[in-house]
Amino acid sequence: ILLSLLVIDEQARWPGILTLIPVLGTMMILISSQQNSWFTRPKILQFLGNTSYSIYLWHWPVIFFSSYLAFSHSALNILLGVALSVFLGWLSYQWIEEPFRQKFSKQKLLSSYSFFIGSTLILLLGYYYIYKTEGVISRAPKSYLDKAAQMEMPSVKN
Repeated sequence: ILLSLLVIDEQARWPGILTLIPVLGTMMILISSQQNSWFTRPKILQFLGNTSYSIYLWHWPVIFFSSYLAFSHSALNILLGVALSVFLGWLSYQWIEEPFRQKFSKQKLLSSYSFFIGSTLILLLGYYYIYKTEGVISRAPKSYLDKAAQMEMPSVKN
């Protein structure tokens, strides 16, 4: 896995043959599956192992929205994106994954549903705002808005 940090750069095709390096490295770690090895013993690695799927699920939305909001690809912004992905992954792990793994108590179930419903409502409100404002039109330059106002969409009727 560490080899991929040295070999894969911006010119590498992704996905491509070099994709096999981190995949095979991960496979070797999973196959070894020693519960108390020098590699899996540190708490930080156990944390990352436990939350890795949730982090994986959150990293693409974080990348998408950081690009959509026109954040630069500076080292600081990348580090903040990784930290946000890890934080959101941890929240998902704690409030969604773990309750499904454990025997549900009513309080845990209620807090999980509350978190899920609250998160869903926040996302829906954001989507509704973007829909109503036609895609955050305030970010568009005036020249684009002037041309867009003159355009007519073709009819979809036959």
